[in-house]
Amino acid sequence: MLLLKEMSLERLGRRAEQSTTLEEAIGIAASMDDTAPLATVLLRQAGVLAYLGRHAPATAAAQRALDVHRAAQDRPGEAEALRELGFVHWRAEAHGTALGYAREALALHRQLGDVAGEASALHNLAEIHRSLGSPRQAVEWYEQALQLHWACGHREGEILSLFGLANALEQTADLAGSRRRYEAALQASERHGDRTMQSRALHALAMQSCGQEDLDTGLAYLQRAVAIDRAIGYAHALGHDLLDLSSVHLLRKERIQARATMEEALVWFTCTEDHEAATATRARLEDFDASDETGLRATTGRTRIKSHLPLAEGKVYCAFESPLAAPQPT
Repeated sequence: MLLLKEMSLERLGRRAEQSTTLEEAIGIAASMDDTAPLATVLLRQAGVLAYLGRHAPATAAAQRALDVHRAAQDRPGEAEALRELGFVHWRAEAHGTALGYAREALALHRQLGDVAGEASALHNLAEIHRSLGSPRQAVEWYEQALQLHWACGHREGEILSLFGLANALEQTADLAGSRRRYEAALQASERHGDRTMQSRALHALAMQSCGQEDLDTGLAYLQRAVAIDRAIGYAHALGHDLLDLSSVHLLRKERIQARATMEEALVWFTCTEDHEAATATRARLEDFDASDETGLRATTGRTRIKSHLPLAEGKVYCAFESPLAAPQPT
């Protein structure tokens, strides 16, 4: 029951409450004869602490889970713990260390003959290489991952790797190739009912359309992404998507809609206790109220928020675009 509660809190982005719930679950799991539940809870706690920016305790929780799995000679569990350690260090910008754990996880999946695990481990390596500023190497890893996802019928992984490949191609300035992969990820997510990745692909296509000054198409894509975020309760993404939607309204000189959308984004950031995002959004609202309709300009200097999606074999890394690093249109 505690884990069910914790998973609901994760969807809502309530990281502090999520961590408290997991601490209670760890206490119960530690008293059990079976060590598997303890390792499971420790890995979830490591991920939450990573999102909260608590690198040292996150690493300690993941390492403890790894030790539990190794003591039980649970090789799939060991691979999952290695992926978690990679994620913790990737979130903390310790990319070299993350790369080492990702390679260990990949080698273990191969030893186990776990093709789906090998494919998503290759995907994680690609994500880390993108963060290291090596998108061309990332493209190679994504393409290898896609072949394995396709071979074993792993559709969730295939969609994720298509999305990652599109990100990497965009990083190399191959916008046409990037758009084709985003469109392929959107089509695949629609076919297989993956609404989270459908939302992310729509958002990415919206940003590309707006970058090419096709505001009508960008607006339509963003409105669809926001509708899906609301429908599935994807609070972690909703505030960021709403900020982009407000920027598009501003560029279309729709100031009433722009302000209302910014206010809704602030509500969601407050709900998810994302204090940094809430502070940035309040500053945007203040700038907006002090401006007039002249001087509208597109946002630049975007950032990507390091996130994940859970698959059966463990955590799969992904990065979603956010406008929070960009100057506010005035």
